[in-house]
Amino acid sequence: NSNLLANDLAKNVNISQDLQNHIANLVIKDDKGKQFSLKDLPKKPYIIHGWASWCAPCIVELPELNEFYQKYKYNYNIIPVILADNKSNDQIKILLKRISASNLPIYRENQNFQ
Repeated sequence: NSNLLANDLAKNVNISQDLQNHIANLVIKDDKGKQFSLKDLPKKPYIIHGWASWCAPCIVELPELNEFYQKYKYNYNIIPVILADNKSNDQIKILLKRISASNLPIYRENQNFQ
């Protein structure tokens, strides 16, 4: 059960207070330029996945994230965030289609996320 897995992971992951604060204040923008913070999202668990088009391991992970997104998008806030990437949204859409991950939303960092 995915909820049990998420709960087990949450109990076993130790996240520093600084990182918790940074994530809580993270501002993201969608492919239309609309900004939002995680506080604006429905109250359900978050999965934040940072990736970039130049990161080969990231690209390998995206089709699986796409499948997970399709299956669990109503249970989790799944946020694949493009980090430090200068490709246009159209180029990103082409890439996502090419690797069978075209259902993923396009979100970009709007502040430094490290």
